[in-house]
Amino acid sequence: MKETPFSKITHTSRRQNKVLFALVTLAVILTAGLYWGTQRIINQERGRFTLDFSTLVGYIHEQEIFLRRLRSQNEQLSICQFPG
Repeated sequence: MKETPFSKITHTSRRQNKVLFALVTLAVILTAGLYWGTQRIINQERGRFTLDFSTLVGYIHEQEIFLRRLRSQNEQLSICQFPG
């Protein structure tokens, strides 16, 4: 079969369409992977943040208990004033 200018154009156009389809498919796959990875990282960070926050709240609670005990002991000492 003899190649005419029109057949060369159609052959080039088909090749470009195949390459374009492959690139679009690859872009969609990479975008989906990026979205999945981002969601996974966000979920991990959310879990870590929740754990860190609950740990911080626990530390604050323990410090409140300590300060209440210290205030109670201070009040007991001020009630029992030593003659001086």
